[in-house]
Amino acid sequence: SEFGLERFHTTLIKQGEFLSMLEDRNLRTVIDIGANVGNVSLAVNCLFPKAKIYAIEPILDIYQILKKSTANIKNVYTFPLAISNTAREVTMLYDKKNPEGSLVLNKLVKFKGRKIRVKALTLDQFLKQNNIKKVDYLKIDVESFEKNVLLGASTTLENVHYLCLEIQATEYTNYTFSELVGMLHSSKYNFQLLKFHEYPTNLKKTFTLADCLFENIKFRQNKD
Repeated sequence: SEFGLERFHTTLIKQGEFLSMLEDRNLRTVIDIGANVGNVSLAVNCLFPKAKIYAIEPILDIYQILKKSTANIKNVYTFPLAISNTAREVTMLYDKKNPEGSLVLNKLVKFKGRKIRVKALTLDQFLKQNNIKKVDYLKIDVESFEKNVLLGASTTLENVHYLCLEIQATEYTNYTFSELVGMLHSSKYNFQLLKFHEYPTNLKKTFTLADCLFENIKFRQNKD
């Protein structure tokens, strides 16, 4: 995209702020959902070179760049896949001029782009297929599809320590802020907000987009 290295530098700084807050300084398993070209995966690898990183990106054109950018990093594993609430095919919109804005089609979307059918699994199924028992750091950036990802991750969330979640409040988002945050609490997991990074994206100065860092308090309690 037109952001080039600037986007990587911004990601590195933001992720550096988040990762510097973690009490667990020995990340072993990281899942990057909505990896795009790999900026977050590369940033995590710079800071935690021993971590095993699973980078998931559904758009094939973008995935090819992700695969190439991480080809020489043996601990980054890439998957051309979408994560959803059920195992199925989903329709995504892809604009070559705005690749970081690719998103799953819903009735609210007015975004124009090429329609692409992609394979999807739930996060619970993905962990089972890859024999992943625990996730130290889970990053979800799926352009308003966050609710669907969480709906298919009830078992996974029990075993996640830290969660970096993008939350949106746009005209095509199918959830409210309180609804999404409410999904991060159950009898088996309880995520506490540690830090957030807001992106002002319109002239009205209202909240539209933020990356939020959460810690699963029950995970920490069970570990103790």
